[in-house]
Amino acid sequence: MTAPYVKNLIEKITTSSDGTSRARLTAELACYWARVGEFDEAERLRLELRSVFGDGRDIRVSILIMCIEGLLLYFRELSPGAFDRLARARLLSVASGDRELIALTSAWLAHLHFNDNRYVEMADAIGSCIKTLDSPNLPAMCRVAMLLADAHLYSGDASVAQVWYDCARTGALKLGDQAFVGALTYNRSALRVFLARLNSVDTAQTEDHIRLLSGEVQSAINYQSVARLRSLDHLLATSKIGVLMLQGNFAAAQTQIEALLATAEVRPASSQQTILKADLARCLAESGSVAKSAAMINELLSFEINQYDFGDQILINASLSAACKACGLAERAPPLDTALIDALANHRVQASAIARLLVPFRAVSILSP
Repeated sequence: MTAPYVKNLIEKITTSSDGTSRARLTAELACYWARVGEFDEAERLRLELRSVFGDGRDIRVSILIMCIEGLLLYFRELSPGAFDRLARARLLSVASGDRELIALTSAWLAHLHFNDNRYVEMADAIGSCIKTLDSPNLPAMCRVAMLLADAHLYSGDASVAQVWYDCARTGALKLGDQAFVGALTYNRSALRVFLARLNSVDTAQTEDHIRLLSGEVQSAINYQSVARLRSLDHLLATSKIGVLMLQGNFAAAQTQIEALLATAEVRPASSQQTILKADLARCLAESGSVAKSAAMINELLSFEINQYDFGDQILINASLSAACKACGLAERAPPLDTALIDALANHRVQASAIARLLVPFRAVSILSP
């Protein structure tokens, strides 16, 4: 199923008689392919553009090429180099005075800052985006609206988050951007599963709530499949595992964790990998595979868990503590429980700090020109 956004770009590329206009449209198309996981096609178009416009003859094309490179680095391998490329793209956008690209590159930088837990920088980038956001700029509007939804949800304001999710979805449907609708569906479900797991540490989650979360994750998976989007596959699998952990279905969770860790899609030493391994340690312990669980626990206890975001620390310490208690290593649990309590307290402080940063960005009306 070809997205209307793609059809529109291809039609414009085909009918355009101006080489520079075609290059700009082609760069936008390459950015889309990078977002949906069609990396070979995005790379082919990037090389094609660089072969002609690599001399900087058109500043807008140069900036968009940097965006392609940043998005490829981000979606293909979650590389830190993505930030450098997008930061350079934003710098050139500001130097050229291109409001459309300032808004778009600022929105992407805000997205990267949020995912890297740099919340002050995220808020600054959001502000830069909104200051230069004109109403026809739907790509930047959708990106910053989804980010604001994610950030409000993460900080604990689900009602404001939903207003922003609705805003982002409306813009994406108007644009015909299926990749964005897929990301939107995924982000909301993944964050809700993550928050439910955090809350489950001290508050039991109801079966109805877990069933609802399971349905949301499956809807995101179904959408990805129908729209033929691939860039979120491993992240969707992680969310599904999170639901299984909430359900206490450790056998199914173990099978899916082992399958996911066997792929090359989970970055080594990332918080995602460490959470999966901690969950696997618990699954092994719950199934009676004590020796394997103990080996996994020993491996993870050699890691510097404090390097991760407080929310990630909560999940890691909770699973490791439960694993220790389930496989006869109860004497190793108290330090993990202490670290868990500290992480919970720090996460609450962090959530409050994020909420304060988001105060200027509560109302959708701030997007009005």
